[in-house]
Amino acid sequence: MKTKAAIAYAAGKPLEIVTLDLDGPKSGEVLVEIRASGVCHTDEFTRSGADPEGLFPVIFGHEGAGVVVDVGPGITTLKKGDHVFLVDGSGYIFRAYHALPPINRKSDGLQVNAVLGFCNMLAKLLSETDADHIAVVFDSARQTFRNRIYADYKAHRPETPDDLIPQFGLVRQATDAFSVCRIEQSDFEADDLIATYAREAVDAGARVTIVSSDKDLMQLVNDKVEMYDPMRDRPIRAAEVMEKFGVKGTVALNSDVCTHYPRIIEEGKKLGWEWMGHGTNNSTLISRQSEAEERALIKEVVGTIAKSVGKAPRGWLSPALSETVRTLDILAENGIRYVCDWVNDDQPYPMRVRKGSMIAMPYSTEINDIPALLDLKQSPEGFGQMICDQFDVLYEEGAKTGRVMSICLHPFLVGYPHRSKYFAKALAHITSRQDVWITTGGEIVDWYKKNYLKL
Repeated sequence: MKTKAAIAYAAGKPLEIVTLDLDGPKSGEVLVEIRASGVCHTDEFTRSGADPEGLFPVIFGHEGAGVVVDVGPGITTLKKGDHVFLVDGSGYIFRAYHALPPINRKSDGLQVNAVLGFCNMLAKLLSETDADHIAVVFDSARQTFRNRIYADYKAHRPETPDDLIPQFGLVRQATDAFSVCRIEQSDFEADDLIATYAREAVDAGARVTIVSSDKDLMQLVNDKVEMYDPMRDRPIRAAEVMEKFGVKGTVALNSDVCTHYPRIIEEGKKLGWEWMGHGTNNSTLISRQSEAEERALIKEVVGTIAKSVGKAPRGWLSPALSETVRTLDILAENGIRYVCDWVNDDQPYPMRVRKGSMIAMPYSTEINDIPALLDLKQSPEGFGQMICDQFDVLYEEGAKTGRVMSICLHPFLVGYPHRSKYFAKALAHITSRQDVWITTGGEIVDWYKKNYLKL
């Protein structure tokens, strides 16, 4: 069987039409006729991506089993509006291996649990996807160009299980059997290839879905690129980005949400987030209440949240940061131990109350998506850079004494795909540093009281 595809030099020089003969002289090989500068060059390469004469097969879509099509400069088969799926094949393999119990092939006892799990996941994806182009991308080896730059790159990772190694080849054969294009390139990780193909597809006007749960790939998410977690069967947005980077939210919760939107509570509990009191709703400001009304409001909010989430809140953020001269005392009487209404420091500090104790927790009205995006008219990229810049300064200062950085977010703003991309990049920047404690308000208060404040 023969078909036509385009192929390009790694350096980016476009070539003329290439003829691919799927019935090459050797099993598993493809006969390639390449014409460049009027000179015909014929060679063979395996579908796993061998690179004859320095040629790099840029792969997209297929006409028949495993045929590759290029989106290189000046030559493209992608149409504007096409949907491209890039599957993290290596991630699929490891998740399948750890998800299923040992399953042995009867003929020789070879373990094939990863192969079975991989095939089940890929079959499900193929039956449900609306992709115009789809490819499964694999790591070619553990050693890449990064190991030459940094010898200890990923040295902490455990060795691949012995009974998984023989399954790698079978998984690649299974991908071919599904007639799905597979991609791997020596000296590069699957992440590198996925990022490259995603960018090329977007430049050609296509939409991209990356099928993976790898947090490193979340930097690519924007209005044209989304991630899909096949194990959880859902797209990845702001809450999922936070989860993947190990960031737990401290949620300012209105009691009306507990009453009318219990599903939000269920999802937050699954994520292990902390709940702090906010109010009944954002329209009822504490500063407009009489003393009796304020006492009743705070008591009702604390009680409703405790009943809904199973634990009384320890923190508080008033709607619009509104307080009266009585607020701190009433909060302390109702078991609140820290408050975020006072935006004037990067460290916690004690506040005087009649009974109990109260800690002022650092909060921000600038590293906050509402004022940054709506009032200051920052772009999503600008807001992401603000987060990084704020962190860099506090990180340097924190080498001498601790600093608290709050990132204040609202799902209806930062949850949009074109914003979540830069939010993910900011979290990647923060979590890449050493000696950073990703934590919640309550945990900060506990540490502060134990190690610094003597009450």
